[in-house]
Amino acid sequence: NAYALEADSEHQSTPVIIVTKGLLDLLRSRDELAFVLAHEMAHLRREHFSPSFPLAVLTSRQLARIAAVHRRWEHEADRDALSDLRRAGYATEAALHVLERLESSNESEMLEQHGGHPSLQARIAALGLDAFANRMQAPSTPRRADVVQAVLATRYPDER
Repeated sequence: NAYALEADSEHQSTPVIIVTKGLLDLLRSRDELAFVLAHEMAHLRREHFSPSFPLAVLTSRQLARIAAVHRRWEHEADRDALSDLRRAGYATEAALHVLERLESSNESEMLEQHGGHPSLQARIAALGLDAFANRMQAPSTPRRADVVQAVLATRYPDER
């Protein structure tokens, strides 16, 4: 996973992005890393930070509202990241590759159960990447992961 947060140090906030080794191991190109970083930077730009509340004092209705806000934030950060990738000249399909790889990893269930993440399929659909994914996979083609790997290998031969 990756996290964006504001670290307080002597009267000033410093934006911090943390990318776990597990997520880094899933990434296969600079474009994919650019999507992850752009997504987290969008959270920072939009100031997507939750106030800290002791969970014991929140009602189930309040928890549901917080989760809904977090899901909206994820969609906003995804859209911003895709736009940033486009403007910076990165391959926008990298977003699809990252989200699909997360979907097939153990991260998918953990992110959804974490409370604030929409399903990865919902994120792909919201970005309009589902049409791209469907074009990549015809019924007679190999698994989508194999197609994605072949595309990445030809497009980014020096990266792995």
